[in-house]
Amino acid sequence: MRSLTLPLLIAAHLGLVTPAPAQDIGDIVEGLAQGLIQQELDRNAYIAAQNANTAAAYRDYLAKFPKGQFRTNAQNALARLGAPVEGTPASEAQAEQRLGITTAQRVAVQRELTRLGYNTFGADGAWGRNTRTAIATWQRDRGEKATGYVTEAQLRALTRSVVVTPPAE
Repeated sequence: MRSLTLPLLIAAHLGLVTPAPAQDIGDIVEGLAQGLIQQELDRNAYIAAQNANTAAAYRDYLAKFPKGQFRTNAQNALARLGAPVEGTPASEAQAEQRLGITTAQRVAVQRELTRLGYNTFGADGAWGRNTRTAIATWQRDRGEKATGYVTEAQLRALTRSVVVTPPAE
């Protein structure tokens, strides 16, 4: 009896409250269902963008699901299509596009960036997320605006040691 009395007195003194009732199981199920539905909508929207494979489709996906599960994939697809990635003014991407950079120049830029310590994770001429990040970091380190898109002067700086020879006829 004595061993039970002390804990009861302590509990009464501390003013213990009864535990809050558990959340209604219906609310839990509803929350889970809504989460699953949202994931499925996200997935279907990305698949639709993949099937269309256009910059507009990927931008539409990013507008509907700015923090979506496939956000990085959509941004990579935009970069692969040569479209400006979120946060980059179209004029910078368009200015780079007007330079008419050849595949040989793109490979040379990737090699030079890697040689300088800005890893592009491959010199294949395709400027995806890794190359854009390397360009932006290189720009920032030079005290320039870090856009991930090269200007004409930056292209010259990164390719000045490269000699491009035309193919034999």
